Amino acid sequence: MGRFNTDRLESKVNNIKTANEQFEKININDIIDCSDNHFPLTEIEELAYDIAERGLDDNLVVGRCNKEVAEHYGVKEGQYLLISGHRRKTAIMYANEHIDNFNMQEIMCKIKPFNSVANAKYQLNMANLQSRRLTSSDLMRAFTELKNLLPDLEKEGMKISGRTRDFIAKTLNISSAQVGKMENVYNNAVDEVKTEVEQGTLSINAANVIARLDDNEQKDIINNYSETDRYDEAKKRVEEIRARKEAETTAELDEPTAEEPENVPSATPNITVATRNDVEKAVTVEKNTETESSMIWDNELVLKSVDYVFNKFSLNVSEETKNQLKGIEMMLKSMLKKTAEQAREFIGE
Repeated sequence: MGRFNTDRLESKVNNIKTANEQFEKININDIIDCSDNHFPLTEIEELAYDIAERGLDDNLVVGRCNKEVAEHYGVKEGQYLLISGHRRKTAIMYANEHIDNFNMQEIMCKIKPFNSVANAKYQLNMANLQSRRLTSSDLMRAFTELKNLLPDLEKEGMKISGRTRDFIAKTLNISSAQVGKMENVYNNAVDEVKTEVEQGTLSINAANVIARLDDNEQKDIINNYSETDRYDEAKKRVEEIRARKEAETTAELDEPTAEEPENVPSATPNITVATRNDVEKAVTVEKNTETESSMIWDNELVLKSVDYVFNKFSLNVSEETKNQLKGIEMMLKSMLKKTAEQAREFIGE
């Protein structure tokens, strides 16, 4: 095999310097792989021959470790930790060993400072997110890492404008809706579901639906259904739960109570649902008008709306949050019923 001119190959990256960035030639053996890099190193041999043939197009990015970062990763203070370029570095080392007459020991690297462990992890994730196409497992891992890092990054002065969900969506270059699905998996999925996502055997969309079920049902689907059937089975169960809750709510509201007057007019399509201000106003206005009577009975439509909203959203939250929502629901329904009873009594219904 012919001789490769590594000086010519390195020249491509040696000349990429700007006044605002620091670059330095570093021996490849002095660049330490970061243990927090979880992205797979694939197609190394192919990349090695490509680098040997065409050169190294992009600089490696490294961080110089301060004392805190060095202690965390078990290296010496001042050493260089690899941020971006794990495949390229591995390919160069492969080429040095396996390709005749190829020898690239000194590599031009872009230098970034590490101010903290959180900062180091954040830079590692950002660099890898920008340099590769992400799978569902990559996205879930990046989301989890970023969500766990944000409190420390904010303490260190990082400004996060707007909602955290929107910040994560922008960082990962995905929609806020997709972040919402991952938040549901993060908060509500059992370990078996999360493991399947991490291993790439379960999509985020499927995991999001499964995570709406209780823990036992989640485990049942993971253990007893194939990868292709899990989504459909989980979706069917979620729909059954929603239908059952809506039926129970409707039956409960339709059941007459001892306090309910017998001749209360029923709601019609032409009646506008009363706002809170409307209902409160009904207590003080003159009695026995058609408008007031209709307005008060519309309060029952408000109750049905409250039930529907709380039951719909309770499918997507933790048990603790469900209990909190249930308490708010009961309080709202109690207030609305009491207001309606006072208004009916005032106008003589």
